[in-house]
Parts: sequence; C-alpha cells; structure tokens
Amino acid sequence: MLNKNYIFIALAFFLVVALSFVSSYTAPTLDSVNFTLCSGYIAPTLDSINFSLGLDDACGSSPPTYSDNQANNTIGGKFTLFSILWNDSVSLNNTGQYIFSTNNTGTWVNDSAINFTTTPSWANVTKTLNSTTGLVIGYRWYATNNEQNAKSTEIFTLTITDGNPPSVLINSPINQEYDVSEILFSVNATDDVAVDSCWANIGGDNFTLERDETFCYQESATVSNQTGIDGDCNLVYTGAYDVGDFDSWTGHPPNTYDGDFDTYAKAYFFGGGANFYINYTKPLNSVGVNFIQKNGISTFNNNIPSICFSQEILQFYWYADAVEDVGRSYCWNSSAWLIIDETANHRVYEEAVNWTISPAPYIYINSSVPDGEYTANFFCNDTAGNLNNTESVDFSILTNTCTYPGSGDWEVNCNDNCSITSPVDLGGNDLSILGHGTFITTANISNIGQTLIAGDSSSLQCEVPCSDGGCFE
Repeated sequence: MLNKNYIFIALAFFLVVALSFVSSYTAPTLDSVNFTLCSGYIAPTLDSINFSLGLDDACGSSPPTYSDNQANNTIGGKFTLFSILWNDSVSLNNTGQYIFSTNNTGTWVNDSAINFTTTPSWANVTKTLNSTTGLVIGYRWYATNNEQNAKSTEIFTLTITDGNPPSVLINSPINQEYDVSEILFSVNATDDVAVDSCWANIGGDNFTLERDETFCYQESATVSNQTGIDGDCNLVYTGAYDVGDFDSWTGHPPNTYDGDFDTYAKAYFFGGGANFYINYTKPLNSVGVNFIQKNGISTFNNNIPSICFSQEILQFYWYADAVEDVGRSYCWNSSAWLIIDETANHRVYEEAVNWTISPAPYIYINSSVPDGEYTANFFCNDTAGNLNNTESVDFSILTNTCTYPGSGDWEVNCNDNCSITSPVDLGGNDLSILGHGTFITTANISNIGQTLIAGDSSSLQCEVPCSDGGCFE
C-alpha cells in the first residue's frame, strides 16, 4: 500500500518546482521579433522584450479614447470647426472610423463615417451654426478602432451667441450747412436681439444718445387695446390663451381658473396641479417685456431672456401644484422651455406683462456747436457687445454773426461771414459789404438804394452768392 506521507511529499515537491518556474520566468531577449499575437497585431522589433501573457490591449479589445474636445466659434450663422483628439492602445487606422452627430438643425443628424489615417488622430468637422441666438445645441462623436471596438463621447453643448451688430440709420444731422449752433444728433437703431446703447463722436468728443421709453401694462392675452398704466397700448393680439391639464387629468382641472390680477387664479385640487399657457403677440415698437406674477404674499417682476423675447410669438406657461405648493414659470426659446421663476409654498398665482415701448430714436441735442466743418460718427452696440460699422455724416455750421444796423444805411463787415435768413426791406437805404469772407442771404433783400461790395484785396475777396432763392432785389 502506498504511504500517504510519500504522496504528500511528492505533491509538495511538485508545487515548489512549479512555483519556482513561474517566478523565474522572463520573456526571451531577441534581436528581432515579428510574430502575430492576434488578427492585425504585429509586435515591434526590439532588442529586448518583457511582456505579460494578458493580451487584451494588444488585441484591441479596449475601445478608443478621446481628449481635447473643442469648437472654435459660438456665433450664430458662422462656420464652426468642431475637433476632438482620438487615440487607441493599438491602432485607429486604417479601418477605424469616426462619426460626428449634432442637433444643430433642430433634429439629431449623423454625418457619414470618416476613416482614421493615423494613430492618434484629430477628428475635424466644419458646420454652419444655427443662427438662433441663445439656442443650446448638442453634439457628440462616435469612433471605432481597427478591431471595430466602439466608443462614444458624452453629449457636449454649445450656446449660440449673437454675432450681428445693430443696424443704424442717421436721421440728423444731414450733409448740409447749418446757420444755428444747436444741432440734433439722432439715429434709429434696430437689432435682431436688443440694442444696448448708442453714441456719437464729433471732433474727438463722445456724446451718449438717449431715447424715450414708455411702459404698457397688459393683463390678459385675450384683451385687445387694453389701457395700460401709461396710457393706451394699442395692442392687437393673435395668441391663444388656455388653461391646460397636468399628469393624468384631462381638460380643465376642477377648482382651477384664471382670474384678474386682484382676484387671483387658482390651481389646486387633490393629486395634481395645472399648467396655464399664455401666448402674446408683441406690440409695435416693443423693445422688452417683464413677466409679472402675483401670489398671496408678493408680486414678482421677472426679466425675460432675450432668446424668448426674440421669438415671433412670446410664449409663457406657469404651473401651480397643490401637493408641492410650488409655482414655476417658463418662457419658450424656440426649442425648449426656460425657467424664469420658481416660488415655493404659494399655490395662488396670477400673471400679466409689462411691455417696454420705444418708437423714439436715439438722440442727443448739442446746443453750442461752434462754427466749423465736422464729421459725426455714430456707434451702436447690442446686448451681446456687437458694435456696428461706423455710420458717419459731414456737416458744417456757419452762424449769423453780422453786426449791422436795423435801420438806415447798412455797413456790413464781410469778415463776419453773415448769414441772413429773413427778408429785409432797406427802405431805400444804402448797403455796403466790405472786407473778406462770405455774405449769405437765403431771403430777399429789397428796396436797396446803392450797393457796394468790396474785398480787402484781389486775393482777399468778399463773396456774396445768391443762396436757396435768396438774393438782392
């Protein structure tokens, strides 16, 4: 019979030998190695190689990796380069591919696959951004390596910014000569989002242009020509006004109605809340709006983001929940609802809007512009900081500085550069205009006895043109 002690000794000896072999194993040192570990993988040629027997990475079972995601522009309507750097533990090229995907057009669209040519490799795609300022677009990348192991990125986002400067039209001054020192500087400025400020530069000095604004309070989207705090708004509305359902409720929930601003709306019942949808058509010359909400304690005056105000129809909804006792209001930005207010513990709400109306141009009145020739440069920027290309106009000022008698014979110094704008009857008296300069009349000077016009010399003359129908009779 085989002794059990011998069996144990034999097993122990075998285990020691096996462990000794494993612990002392070292990969061979080769002058050159070319052997295939798996499909598509060729080991490098090295003087020495020490490698483990785990071949997951070598065989491409790991997906590609990425870094340095970037976009070189956020301005709407502009060409934008999207880039990301792909890498792989083995190889991306030549059968690995990448795909770019975005909802820039409003729906998610995948581009055609493009093959990698190097490892690592930049993936580059150029798109024209959506022109809607404030719109948040998403984009992501997909990639495979040589072994067709796939990787996708998270969804990156980009907010489109306004790149269009205001449009500026000069009203005053115009290209002419003025005979007064008080000059009106006026421009009309419009923008696809909102004009922020305008100013003029004359002779190196800046003058801020201002415009008048009025405010128009409106209670309901169904009321036309409503009289506001500052007078009749002259509003005409086409927007719908409705109280919607919430959760599993259909139709108008019980105990839910929209009152006036002092009666309050109510939206409470067991097990749910209600959405109040309100659409407004913007009145003519509206440049902004506040959304006003009122509950049992306070009135909230909320500024509306420009991306919501820029929509053709201004859309709001607010929600009141009897269970959570929370009121929330939202505005529509062309692709999603943006939250504009959230107030806890008050279920009673009412809404109204306050329009900012400004049909007036941006103006500045300078009452003491000296005689001379000028170039007025006008500038306007919008709320995104975009500055218009300079609009300019040339004009001159030649005021009436004449010192001449009101009766009897006139002796006028031509050096005063007279400008007479009203008719004069000299009553048969004489007129002398002496010196060098210009004497201008835009009205008739009649009933003259004798007239003498003389310069100081042949080179320093007195010019007396007939201007704008005015002359001597």
